[in-house]
Amino acid sequence: MKIIYVTTKEEYGLAIETIKLWKEFGIDTETNQLNPFMADVLLLQIGNEKIQYVFDVYEVNMFCPTWTGIREILESDQYLKIGHNLEFDYKMIKHVLGITLENIFDTMIAEMLLTKGKKLQGFAL
Repeated sequence: MKIIYVTTKEEYGLAIETIKLWKEFGIDTETNQLNPFMADVLLLQIGNEKIQYVFDVYEVNMFCPTWTGIREILESDQYLKIGHNLEFDYKMIKHVLGITLENIFDTMIAEMLLTKGKKLQGFAL
């Protein structure tokens, strides 16, 4: 898998053009704490089985504070966004970046439904 750390406007533009070609992708955040009202999102990761874009949120905010391009992708129902414990990531993305996710699939919630909520070994990856 290729990992691209996005810190510049050029890398950001190329990432948007690539992600627009996908129908589904994984999404994850790295934060400095668990409370979305006090946390900072440090990294936003969007990727598939071949390529992973890791957006440095501080750097992107410097040249694109509105997250134009990524915002339209994440708010579109044309793309399926997949994540584990996506409820947590959704709260962070919504509160910190102001982006509302559409068309999401949370693998942790799916596991809970499939096992009827029984913690056989927990709900971690």
